[in-house]
Amino acid sequence: MDNKLSEEEMRVINNVVDKKIEKVMDEFLIEKDKLDKRVSNLEKESKAIFQELNFYIDDSKESMFKENLNILWKKENYVTWVDDLDNIRHISINKRYGSLKHIFTLIISCIDLIYIHHEKLKVQLKRDLAIILGFNADDYKSYQAFKNAYYNAIDSIDK
Repeated sequence: MDNKLSEEEMRVINNVVDKKIEKVMDEFLIEKDKLDKRVSNLEKESKAIFQELNFYIDDSKESMFKENLNILWKKENYVTWVDDLDNIRHISINKRYGSLKHIFTLIISCIDLIYIHHEKLKVQLKRDLAIILGFNADDYKSYQAFKNAYYNAIDSIDK
């Protein structure tokens, strides 16, 4: 009889545990759905880039680019943050006077020339560069500031 009672107790315990597991799973799934919605909203708001900045850099100038960017970041404080020097997807530029000019001049001087001279590749470069540097292409003022800095850097390199 003890064995039978023990089996019944085990069945009751298993049922109670199963119900608690189901409740926790339901709560977990509800929370997961909430987080999925937040992530999808963030993805809609954020702009995705085609390639990280390092992709556009001329191979022969890559080490010089990283060194100079590091100097602009660590010593000169023109850059406040770079996400990863080996796969640059975001650069935060300091609001200090001259920062924009220095960053753009460095980047444009190290870009592989095919991306500057080929029209379709230039469009992709400008779009990615605007996103990487934190400019909003949908905002007129922001995009004008980006274009001015971009073309000024190209002009200063050509001289």
